[in-house]
Amino acid sequence: MKNFLLRLLTGAGLLLIFGLVFVCLPLSYFSLLIFLVGIEILILEWPSFAHENSLYWVFGLIYILMPLALLIALNESGYRAILRLLLLVVPACDIGGYLLGKTFGKHKLCPKVSPGKTWEGVAGSYLAVLAILFGFKYWFASNASPSLILIFGFMITFLAVLGDLFESWLKRCAGIKDSGKLLPGHGGFLDRIDSLVFTTILFYVLRDLISSHLG
Repeated sequence: MKNFLLRLLTGAGLLLIFGLVFVCLPLSYFSLLIFLVGIEILILEWPSFAHENSLYWVFGLIYILMPLALLIALNESGYRAILRLLLLVVPACDIGGYLLGKTFGKHKLCPKVSPGKTWEGVAGSYLAVLAILFGFKYWFASNASPSLILIFGFMITFLAVLGDLFESWLKRCAGIKDSGKLLPGHGGFLDRIDSLVFTTILFYVLRDLISSHLG
């Protein structure tokens, strides 16, 4: 219970900070914030994962910086509605998975990589993603069909869970529990944005298609 409250408070604080910067300040400030997160991960967190092999560092640069660069590209290119949806749906996916997984989780998803992940948690993630997507549809009078939302929600959930599992695998290979200690209850920033890595690529690739269905 104590760890849950700590995670909740830290998560709420992060959402508040990033939300205020995104909504209240000029575009460049949000891009700068994303850039600083990337620098923090590379300097303070990634060395815990990295081996002496230089190729591992090249992989780290791509793995960490590419999705963050795409976030900045979406921000600076005027795809703010897409970025807003992304920054709502992925945290909702994490929260839904955490709550249902902790409450009802019995069937392990991938115990050798992430013992805490369950199929019930995945179901919670999917339901949370659908809640955000359908909320977006009716709030902004989107022309997206329910079947399209169900498919898109599945893609988001799949990639978010895959990103989470992938980082868990990296940590297991490196023999560490968390990427860092900066965020109480969460670990490091990479622990917090792992679900964004692959979903950001999806949103960037489909940015025009998503834009056509937002309004």
